[in-house]
Formats: sequence, structure tokens, C-alpha cells
Amino acid sequence: MGTILDLQRWLYGGALDALNALRTVGVGGLPVLIGAAFGFGMLHALLPGHGKAVLASHYAGDGRLLGALGASTVLIHTHVGSAVLLVLGGFVVLQRTIGGAGRAPVLEHQARS
Repeated sequence: MGTILDLQRWLYGGALDALNALRTVGVGGLPVLIGAAFGFGMLHALLPGHGKAVLASHYAGDGRLLGALGASTVLIHTHVGSAVLLVLGGFVVLQRTIGGAGRAPVLEHQARS
């Protein structure tokens, strides 16, 4: 478990560095930031919590290792998938509210005609 925590700390530091580098590098640094954040999230999903450890140990305790592995895989994908959906949903909301502030697409389209 210590190794996973060390990896998570390293990725967290990398994500912070990539986020700070966006000021100077610009959008070109976005892939590194997204990769570090995704890796951090995957390692976070492997750590105890979110019910994975309890459910996996229940299956493993009964000798059903495939069930434990399957349940853990489903829970990890659900956890990471819901986080991705939340971020993308927040992006859409921000894009349509704050990101589009001061624009009037209907009037801009009519002005061009």
C-alpha cells in the first residue's frame, strides 16, 4: 500500500507542476496535466475506501477470487467514469455560462448576413 501512496504523491506533484506550467506553456501542457490527473485518479480508486475493499474481501473470504476481481474492476471503472462525467459536465456548464459571457450568437449570425 505504501508504494501506491508514494506513486499517488508523485503524480499529485506532477499534476501541480503541470498546472503551474500552463501559465507559461499554455494549452500545449494540457496533455501532461490530463495524464497526471487521470493516473492520480486511477491510483486513488485502487486505495481502500468507496466500498471496494469491503466488497472484494467479502468475495475473497468466500474463496471467490474471480468475483472479487470482477467487483473491484467494476467499482474502479464506475468511480473513475463518474469522475470523468462530472468533470465533462462541469466543463459544459462553464462553457455555456461563464465561457460564453458577453456573446450573442443570434445577433452575430444576423449581423453577418
